[in-house]
Amino acid sequence: MCYITIYYFISKLHEYLAYNTTYSEENIWEGPRSYASFNVKIPRSKVNFKLFVKHEERYKNGSEHNILAEIHLSPKKEALFLFSVLIPQRDLLTFDAFFNITASKFNSSFGRLKFIETVPKSYLIHFNGAWFTEDYIVIKVNYKNHNRLQALKMLIETDSFEATTINAAYRRTQTFTYSNLKFKYGNDLYDFALQLNSRPDNVKPAICEIHINLKEKKYWLNSSLLMSQPKLWEVELHMDR
Repeated sequence: MCYITIYYFISKLHEYLAYNTTYSEENIWEGPRSYASFNVKIPRSKVNFKLFVKHEERYKNGSEHNILAEIHLSPKKEALFLFSVLIPQRDLLTFDAFFNITASKFNSSFGRLKFIETVPKSYLIHFNGAWFTEDYIVIKVNYKNHNRLQALKMLIETDSFEATTINAAYRRTQTFTYSNLKFKYGNDLYDFALQLNSRPDNVKPAICEIHINLKEKKYWLNSSLLMSQPKLWEVELHMDR
């Protein structure tokens, strides 16, 4: 085992900094460990700031990083921060992260994030956690990016507001571009769709259609542009209530 230690000291402010790094040669799965501490104490005052940070790496079944930070402002003002991330050994991108924050006179705040690439350019994301007020939140995401097609599905659940669902799609070919966004908040549904003919010529006009649904109100816009001389542009607008 080897280690490196650095000390730094200033007498006027009673400032103290220490850094230590260790590495185990006996256990090949244990990576380096680093420790850093910082302390500031001003004479004739109540300032006594202390910070301790610990970082360690592990390599079994992938790469794991753990960070622990302690902050002390006074005996009644303390905070503890823990962060951990695991990156498994696989060809596709995947990681699992977790954090926890504990502070004096507050409830703990924590969260966990899972990121999985199921197949190339297809991802599953799941996050759940709680804030200091004990308000929880759950987010589920499914995203695909396949050349000319991109699709996103998202679900957000929390006790702070109504459940929210988002569905989005974007498709592009040589002749048209299509985008669609559906947003549902509680029982209220919002929908936006756009289709554009992207290859106009002197015979076929460029056509753009937009559909918007806002709860019980529907709006529809149709626009066409003929590139011949003279140019002709037609617009139709429909509003339904």
